[in-house]
Amino acid sequence: YGAIRKSYATGNVKGNTYLGGLIGYLVGNVSECYTTGTIEQTGGSCAGGIAGANSGGTLTIENSYSLSQIKGINYVGGILGQGGVKLINCYAAGKISATGSIIGGLYGYVSGSVTVTNSYYDSVATGITASNTQARTTLQMKQRATYTGWDFSSIWAIDGGQAYPFLRNVLNLSAITVTNVTDTSISTLWQNVEGATGYELEADGSIISLTETSYTHTGLQPSTEHSYRVRAKKESWIGEWSPLLTVKTIAVQLSTPQNVAAQLGKDGIIVTWDAIPEANTYDVEVDGIVVDNVKVPTYLHRSPSPNKQHTYRVKAKNSLASSAWSDVTWLINWAEGIPSVVLAQSNWIKDISSTEDIELILKANAMSNLYTTQIELQYNPQELILTPDSIKNLIFLEEEKGYLALAVDETAGSIKILVSALSQERIVDGLVDIISLKLKMSQSNSTSFRVKSIKLVNTSGEYIQIPEINSLDIKVIQDIDSNN
Repeated sequence: YGAIRKSYATGNVKGNTYLGGLIGYLVGNVSECYTTGTIEQTGGSCAGGIAGANSGGTLTIENSYSLSQIKGINYVGGILGQGGVKLINCYAAGKISATGSIIGGLYGYVSGSVTVTNSYYDSVATGITASNTQARTTLQMKQRATYTGWDFSSIWAIDGGQAYPFLRNVLNLSAITVTNVTDTSISTLWQNVEGATGYELEADGSIISLTETSYTHTGLQPSTEHSYRVRAKKESWIGEWSPLLTVKTIAVQLSTPQNVAAQLGKDGIIVTWDAIPEANTYDVEVDGIVVDNVKVPTYLHRSPSPNKQHTYRVKAKNSLASSAWSDVTWLINWAEGIPSVVLAQSNWIKDISSTEDIELILKANAMSNLYTTQIELQYNPQELILTPDSIKNLIFLEEEKGYLALAVDETAGSIKILVSALSQERIVDGLVDIISLKLKMSQSNSTSFRVKSIKLVNTSGEYIQIPEINSLDIKVIQDIDSNN
């Protein structure tokens, strides 16, 4: 029991009882189906172009046809071998033969109710010459006027005088697919449609007539978008378009800018890099913000904030492609002559799942006789994980000259550090790295790390006054799509 719609079979079938081009035995409904190929019976009975048999129930076959060549034994028909059936708007036009008894152009042995409505067989092609109301000549079978009551607007099509009717919807293509994409070509493929004499492919609005089921569109530009759809043809009839397929060619990546450097100039920080000959412009990422359409391999970051680490990276572009981002370079714009402290990052990761540590360094500038540093650092323990034993004293690398004391609460995200000299001699002047530590990012692509409090004491026991310390924003640096 069941229903079969808009299906077809084109292969050869060989077997015994209940042998059909599409169905062996069925109670139910068949619509908009067809068969071709050969049906050969080696024993038993009941062979039909669409179905072998139906018994004990209702079988309706509507808007269907068979061009199959049938070599049967007993109970052989162009559409159905044996049983009761309702045939509506069907035809058979393949050679039919039998070594036994009961053979018919549309149906063979009747074992139930048979109703035939507007259905015919080709008496010449089938070889069934018995005179009845369903028999037509080959010429008549190829004329639209023969098929009274058939829907030639949405179900059937016919090239009058040239061919038998065929089903519109079975000829329609469901999809066109991509088999290969390069920077200059796109290859497409679609299913073969049985009975089609050719295809029309629309590529970027232009119609191309083809007989094969594949097409390679060449001479394209990298990183450009193209659209395709296809439809089948049979003589003068043309099927419906497949859904539109849009594909983008691969981008040709430019060389990544090298030797990106930053230095302090009169009006700000000057960023330079090696020119890329194929590039027309450059994107410069300044503290995470992209500045585009930079036409020369240099960029001036005007009025950068003082006592802050500024980061830069560069990628090359032209009208067709772009490069990957360069590595990050950075520079601190120290407030001139003012004792200051900056929290800086020395490396960056590109993926939250990276196992690489991120190193942070607490730096000081314009120091005079620095003796003791007391620091409290704070971070979100849900987003950053402190790497064990990674906190280092960078002022006093030799233990006999200074010491490091720690109080770490990883649950609260708190690190308290005391770094001090062991004698009252002049210890540190100018630019100095105080401590370093390492962390891993977790869960979030961006977070922050801050100095909650800091006390700097000189050899005279006096506090060294410094401006407020900026929090450090820590981010995963995304490799922006090179097609952008």
